[in-house]
Amino acid sequence: GEGAEDDVRKERVEEMGRKVLLLVDESPNSEHAVKWFAETSVRLDDELCMVHVVTAPVTDTHGTVAAYKTAKDSGLYLKLTSFLTEKDVPQSRIQCHSVGASSSHSVHSVCTAIKQYVEAHPTDLIVMGSRGMSSLKKVFTGLGGTSDYVVKHIPVAALVVPYPQMVKEVSESTA
Repeated sequence: GEGAEDDVRKERVEEMGRKVLLLVDESPNSEHAVKWFAETSVRLDDELCMVHVVTAPVTDTHGTVAAYKTAKDSGLYLKLTSFLTEKDVPQSRIQCHSVGASSSHSVHSVCTAIKQYVEAHPTDLIVMGSRGMSSLKKVFTGLGGTSDYVVKHIPVAALVVPYPQMVKEVSESTA
């Protein structure tokens, strides 16, 4: 049952460290989440895997599809890896993967790609930034964001890190 799976996961974490999935993209929210995690919660025995869900092909000068842009291509991987190693995370414990999504216009497509990745790779914790879609906007559009989907539909602990500007806006609106 589920209790037995949790016990096995706890034993593996104690022996080998956590397998942490860092969901990254080109947004400052994503970068902030990785840096916040590195500064506050990372353990030296964690295995970190940055995953970038790729949604649009890159075309060459002739307009033909050359490849899918990856996190490594964007420089994001190098920037965040450098930051993590400055925080004493061994580079050998940092990986990067790109996962293709079937549509760049569908939150569902991105979320499905994330769910399939997690199903194929043991994961103890998912860390991601929040884009800040307000609850009111979700009600009117009928859409939830990626973080909303991950928290509700992927049976792994998730840490959603709000972007500092979002926190400021929320505290000002409730003051």
